[in-house]
Amino acid sequence: MNIKDLIDGYQRRLKVINELLAELEQIKKTKYYVFGVWGDVYPMITIAFNTPEERDAEARRIYKANDMDEGGIFHLDIDSDGMPIVGTYSEDDLNREGPTDAEIEKFKEYWGQTDDEIRVNLGLKEENIDDELLMDDYFWIPNDMIWCNKHASTFTARDQEIADFLIKSLSRID
Repeated sequence: MNIKDLIDGYQRRLKVINELLAELEQIKKTKYYVFGVWGDVYPMITIAFNTPEERDAEARRIYKANDMDEGGIFHLDIDSDGMPIVGTYSEDDLNREGPTDAEIEKFKEYWGQTDDEIRVNLGLKEENIDDELLMDDYFWIPNDMIWCNKHASTFTARDQEIADFLIKSLSRID
């Protein structure tokens, strides 16, 4: 056996090992399911979803397609350690046409800025912060004490939908 054959054999084995490691990583990730009980007797579970947003969209679809007076829909997450985490959906969650709570939280975490952060990012001195000036391009989320962009060139289409939804929801509160 020559050196080239040895190297080829090791490369093939290394490729197989890398494929197995990638598969193991995928298995270890949290999986998201919709779990339902109909007539307080008949259980149902969906396929695994990769994101909570996909799972929640499926829960809304199932809810709208079925009479849920005699049952319930729950979210079931299996974490990377294999532990199940079960949670409930409110009727508002299932009837909502807009983004899910998880999507909104993710949006606020990524795009939200405190007064200090927005001042630094815009190059304003503390005495120069004028809420009216900011309201042209940002909206205020009082419960979280953060500013978020109304529009941004780096928004995805979904980010813009979430921003529009929040602006509309907050305008009903005022």
